[in-house]
Amino acid sequence: MNRVTSVSSALYSTNDEFEANMVLDKALGKPPTQLGAYAVLERIDTGGFGVVYKAYETSLDRFVALKMLRRRRARDGTLLYEARAQGRYVHPNIVDVYRYEADGDAPFIVMPFYSRGSLRGWLRDHKRPWSGLIETLLGIARGLAYIHQQDLLHLDIKPGNILIDDSEQPRLADFGVAAPASTVESGTSESEQTGSRAMTPGYASPEHCAAPDARSDQYSFCKMIERDFVPAALGRTPRVIRRLLAHGCAEDPARRFASMEKVIALLERRRVSPLALTGLSSVATLSLVALTAVGARQLDALTHTCTPLSAAYEQWSRYRATVHERLEVQDVAPETSSRLFSAMEQALAASTHAQLQLCQRTPVDAREHTSFRATQECLEAHELALRRATYVLLTVDTAHAWAAVEALQQMSQEPSYCLDPANGGSRSLPPRGQEDSWRVTDDVITALIDARVLEQFGMYEESRAKSRDVLDMSLRPGWEVVHGNALLQLASSEMKLGEFSVARDHFEAAARYATSTRNDLLATDTSTSLLRLGALDSSIPRDELLRLIGRAEHAIARTSEPLRHARFLKNRGALYLQIGKHGEDARSDFHAALNQLAVLREPPAVLRAALLNNLGVLHLSAGEYHQAFTPIHSALELTRSTLGAAHPTTREHRYNHAIALFEVGRGEDALTDLEAVLELERGDRSPRVMLTELYTTALTVAHAIGELDRAEFLARAFYETTNALEPSYELWSALNELTQHAALTGQHERALEFAIAANEQFRAVNHDDEPLPPELSVSLADALMGAGATREAAALYRRAREGLADAEPDDSLRLRAELGFSAAALRDQRVVEAAPLLAQVSTRLADPAPSNRLLAARALATYAEAMRQLGRARAAEQLDARARV
Repeated sequence: MNRVTSVSSALYSTNDEFEANMVLDKALGKPPTQLGAYAVLERIDTGGFGVVYKAYETSLDRFVALKMLRRRRARDGTLLYEARAQGRYVHPNIVDVYRYEADGDAPFIVMPFYSRGSLRGWLRDHKRPWSGLIETLLGIARGLAYIHQQDLLHLDIKPGNILIDDSEQPRLADFGVAAPASTVESGTSESEQTGSRAMTPGYASPEHCAAPDARSDQYSFCKMIERDFVPAALGRTPRVIRRLLAHGCAEDPARRFASMEKVIALLERRRVSPLALTGLSSVATLSLVALTAVGARQLDALTHTCTPLSAAYEQWSRYRATVHERLEVQDVAPETSSRLFSAMEQALAASTHAQLQLCQRTPVDAREHTSFRATQECLEAHELALRRATYVLLTVDTAHAWAAVEALQQMSQEPSYCLDPANGGSRSLPPRGQEDSWRVTDDVITALIDARVLEQFGMYEESRAKSRDVLDMSLRPGWEVVHGNALLQLASSEMKLGEFSVARDHFEAAARYATSTRNDLLATDTSTSLLRLGALDSSIPRDELLRLIGRAEHAIARTSEPLRHARFLKNRGALYLQIGKHGEDARSDFHAALNQLAVLREPPAVLRAALLNNLGVLHLSAGEYHQAFTPIHSALELTRSTLGAAHPTTREHRYNHAIALFEVGRGEDALTDLEAVLELERGDRSPRVMLTELYTTALTVAHAIGELDRAEFLARAFYETTNALEPSYELWSALNELTQHAALTGQHERALEFAIAANEQFRAVNHDDEPLPPELSVSLADALMGAGATREAAALYRRAREGLADAEPDDSLRLRAELGFSAAALRDQRVVEAAPLLAQVSTRLADPAPSNRLLAARALATYAEAMRQLGRARAAEQLDARARV
């Protein structure tokens, strides 16, 4: 962040003097900031390069939108280029440009103000039928076709760059990277010369950075449909949309439609009359009646000798008592043991019921059909997995018991996938007479399923060893499919063990086997697993992560199975967060995954809970606390009912639930949740790093809601926990939190002792010349201030401010540093220096989140003292009153 010297620029962190003045005016209750002929009312959108404000044009009595670039880009000509590119065209699907103006160093574009906002929010707010969405797509397509006819490429099509006007027509906006098609290939376009060529991963075409043409915009248009329209639509995706995506999302531009006019023609054919749709529905209904009648006539042909597979049930009955004894010997908690038995018996019941359904619904003369054989194979594999699960339960210990519960919960849902072809359970088999090339002995099948069950039960070392056995057994001609699946299983176990490099090698080897055997499901599972690996392994370069996403997108397009699509979307969303992509893209994937699960008859509860929890955490990180609460609460209820209150996943969700409760103002409930999770974690002797985070959060909540007695109890327990720690990050971090607690409760000597101890522990695990991290600098400065060492505290606050220069404006640590520095300046009689900074902090905390509430009160009280020293007694009284509130 650039250093600024003027008071107004110091009031805000965007390096933008205009916005600094705007914030100052708001803090002092002055009228809206004036920018030329426009009264600026509020900020309505922020992007990577610019900011958009709602303003009022007095002379014409209308609201307008003003777009400005951030200060560091305001002079490079980008905004003028964008105004020219967007403003030279008039079309009902392009945002108009009223004018371009330059006010000193702050040029801006004046455009219409649309109250409905961007397409991104419009899609997110309501589910809509495909009939209406296709009309919206036609509007976007017509806008693109028009600019293509004018030799212009947009090059950044995504929901955030499309506005919805007051008549709900879409309009293309943000032409900042647009370029004439004739100059893009040569690299001489003005947008490239101004340095503004950018891309949005997930929407940008593969050729975006090389030689894009009109088909690049078509690719982005289709990716937008896939990522944003499909999840937001009611009902099944129409065939015309599936066809559009199959061509428009092709990586090879030659496979896409020749022009946007072709896309428009395809979409317009979809616009049929309601009468035609009604007729189609009637035909479908008559067909179903006819099929039902045929089924009734064939009912007598069902065999009465077909019985469900029962080996797994008999085996469990034989070993049930022994498993119970082993669990008691392993000291598995009674609740966990009860959950495990319940999950096993639910899985067995589901398997038996599925076998019975298959027998009842399939006539004898249909049992040679490929679909029946495929379903039977699927159910047999599932039953074998349950038989192996019984043996694994004979050796399961406390560390793996909860993983076993979760695995069995998943197993209880798998038979429904076998029965329902729409769920992808029925696999295609080779014709009769060609099975020998891929069938293997029971020993190999059993070993492969053993490896899978062991991994599901959390026994990763054992799973890896079993996978290696399968690899050795399958090294013979004709067994490539099994060998590929064994490689996938081996890689999965290695990934769970944290051996990312060797896991990736084995994933890549499995992918090669999938290609050589043309096994689309193996290719899909491998590429989806690689996405998961990418989200876990921070050493993989960003470009390589983007390549993994492209591979997975290509693979998943070859299967229509909703469950696989849901897992792919979940992993891609997690990877988007890993590569620093905006949370909106991850959020879109998580929503799409939930929509995929919605079509299943029995969606996996644990996977659904994980997606809901991820969505809630994204809302939390964006400061959208009320939106976060509902999905996090739903996730907690799902895991609590499915896995039990003590399960680690339930504890994680309850921790997030506590954060959401706190941020919506229910601090007492939040603290109760956190104390319950702490009790479970202490009982399980959880890793110290986890306990440290829990104690830290619980202390913050206790302080914020004024529960100082409970905070003191937590601090003492926290201190006892730290005594068992070796010098480490966790230890000095814990001591730092204890410093803050002591300082907040007025225990200044104790705060200084903790601060010095934290400093010593930091030096014990780092080089002597390593600078103190900002969090330690601020806490030590707080302690020194309490001890009366103002000058030393001011120096530490100044150092912390420098280290936090790039932090978000409302970052609590940054605010603490600025508040402390101001308080030190005030104590040192430097009122003129302190007052503007206190105004800045108070403004940012005018409507504080609960986590910043105490900080807001301190800031207002300190600001009041500054006003008193400046002789402004009335202002000081008002600030004191706000501080008390």
